[in-house]
Amino acid sequence: MTMKIAVLTPLPPVRSGIAGYSALLLPALARRAEVTAVVNQEDFEPIPGVPVLTIGELRPRRAEFDHVVGQLGNNPYHEFVWAEAMEHPLHAVLHDLVLHHLVVERTLARGKAEEYEALLRESDGELGAAFARGRAAGLHAELGNFLFPASAELARRSRGVIVHDRWAADQLRERGVEVPIVVVGHPYDEAAPIPTDEEREALRRRLGYGETDRVIGMFGFVTSTKRPEVVFEAFAAAARRDPALRLLIVGQPAPNVDLAALASRYGVPAERWSATGWVADEEFDRYLAAVDRVVNLRYPSAGEMSGTLVRALRVGRPVAVSELGQFAELPREIVTRIPLDATETDALAAFMTSGLESGPLAEAGRAWLEAHGALDRVVDGYLRALGGADEVPRAGAAVPRAMPLLPRIAVSRLDARPAPAGWSLSMTLRNEGDALHRAAVFGEPSLRLIVKMFRRERVVADRWLALAGDLAPGASADLETALAAPPDADRVAIWTAMSEIPYLDGPPIADLAL
Repeated sequence: MTMKIAVLTPLPPVRSGIAGYSALLLPALARRAEVTAVVNQEDFEPIPGVPVLTIGELRPRRAEFDHVVGQLGNNPYHEFVWAEAMEHPLHAVLHDLVLHHLVVERTLARGKAEEYEALLRESDGELGAAFARGRAAGLHAELGNFLFPASAELARRSRGVIVHDRWAADQLRERGVEVPIVVVGHPYDEAAPIPTDEEREALRRRLGYGETDRVIGMFGFVTSTKRPEVVFEAFAAAARRDPALRLLIVGQPAPNVDLAALASRYGVPAERWSATGWVADEEFDRYLAAVDRVVNLRYPSAGEMSGTLVRALRVGRPVAVSELGQFAELPREIVTRIPLDATETDALAAFMTSGLESGPLAEAGRAWLEAHGALDRVVDGYLRALGGADEVPRAGAAVPRAMPLLPRIAVSRLDARPAPAGWSLSMTLRNEGDALHRAAVFGEPSLRLIVKMFRRERVVADRWLALAGDLAPGASADLETALAAPPDADRVAIWTAMSEIPYLDGPPIADLAL
């Protein structure tokens, strides 16, 4: 008997990557099941072989379907999917681990502060509720949206979850999600023609590029999380070394991103960069083919697998990604990983100017895509998930929660001795709380130790230290450091803090007279 599946999703012409994703996936899924799309829009582009219902039409007919699938992204186009998923369990496809912005649109943006707090408490515990109260009172930093993804409760209520990368799956498990989870690759359009060299050159001429120009491309809706300021700063540095460099931004900037102001700030002349604004999906691959390099940074990350990245690999373009989360899973032979540290700008500038052998790189990228994103493989993954498969191991109820606001760290040993250039400190730390402290995960707060040395109550040395590795509940770790303090320093004290969270100057966790 043929399986009947209802898929809640936006469809083109909605300007959403997930709308395009569904337009690609649903016909392939419909070859192996009876598929109906469910929308909350008046105008949509028909999909061959896939009938369409509105969300209102689905509700009285829900029992007709064996499975209901909801495509969820972090924007208002998915509001109706969220509402349905929270009321009636379905199979949730989380294109973004972070759904905080969508939750804000549904609640706080409409004056529903109490509902916002309740949703954050359900998903992210009392810390999430505390953050919600602070935001409702006007205290807000954008990073908080990523520290508290607000997706865990929806996932817990679902019959099963599909994600596009293992990092997102592990994050859900860490937040106590116990329903089945399947990791399914992001599909690509195998039948779409790859732009020819003639098409590439024609578009480059239309854009005003010469034969020797090297064009750096940045694609998609330009938000602050795509690090446009880093792109402009790196491009400015690279362009000073290579006068043939040009920067092309293909996509609409967010209201809080001023591209012209960034160009001015970093000294990029108008003739060296340009922006197209939004381009139609059918033109996207041509623009990818017209550039020589693609920059695809993220921080913080919503946990999404980038459709731009998939399409860039398909047309054989070298891509730079931020080395964090889901992008750190990508093999180095298909992408250039840019570290999120003090070397980020220099590393990105080097990517813009260095030579890459595009032939082997393109071949490796396409092989990786075929293994992970071929449509038949993606459909296989969906059917496994709908059949009840669970491919991400559960760690049980004792999984330590991440993202503690107030660390509970004890110092069981602290030694200080004079050294040629100051003082040498050695200590043993123990995690006495129930939260996992991460050493370095971008997009989450990590533990920092604040070490201060004094002489008669005056601070003579001050250093922030990071852990060498993650510190689980009950675990201990040794740490050594050197401080350039004078030999007559008479006291050392240690405090804890979490990166990205305001530091409150309370009593130290260790205080040693020298």
